[in-house]
Formats: sequence, C-alpha cells, structure tokens
Amino acid sequence: MTSPLAGLSRTIGSALSGIFFDAVLYRDAAAAGPNDWTPGAVTTTSYPCKALADAWSAYQIAGGMVAGSDAKVLILAASLSIEPQAGDRVTVRGETYALVSDGGSRPAVMGDPAKALWECRGRR
Repeated sequence: MTSPLAGLSRTIGSALSGIFFDAVLYRDAAAAGPNDWTPGAVTTTSYPCKALADAWSAYQIAGGMVAGSDAKVLILAASLSIEPQAGDRVTVRGETYALVSDGGSRPAVMGDPAKALWECRGRR
C-alpha cells in the first residue's frame, strides 16, 4: 500500500521553491590514504539546493535547546540530491553555516514525516 505522504515532498518543494533562496550544501570526504594512519586528500563536493536561514525561537534559546548564535537552516528536500548530515556546510545568501549537533539528544538535521523539509542546526 502506498503511503498517503508519497509525492508530498515534490508538491511542497514546487509550492515553496519561489520563496526559498538558492543555496549550496558542501560535503567533505577524505580519500583512502596509503595506509590506515595516513589519511588521503580531502575533496569537497557541492550540491545546489533551495534553503532559508532563520533565527530559532526565543523559547528554544532561553530553554538552552540551541545557542543564541545558532541559526535554523531549512532546506527543501526535493531540491537536494543527498540527505544533509552533521559536518556538512550550507551557504545561503552569502552566509555559511556548519551543521552541528548539540551533543545531546537533538541531532544536527531533522526531517519531517513527508520528507519535504530538512531542519538543520547551523553554526557560523
């Protein structure tokens, strides 16, 4: 049986792409080195996407859930060919944010049930 959420990501992506900004997600990957203790060269791959950067709510900041300097980075899932993860970087409107976890229970990246939007914790 098909999920009732099937196709919703694409629909939401089409509806919201006009209000999201062009952005780029960067992911670093190390190539295999000559041996286990010598890393290979790091290569950075860029992935175009649509994103927004916004402030977290006063409640979340006051409750210690996020740092006041952290930004909420929202990425339209339909615009990105990979799933974002901690350690990635996103550049939106000239600002670059590193996707970081709080070190506790809140991950760096969370998605919604329809997989339409990635909510990321970005640090300048």
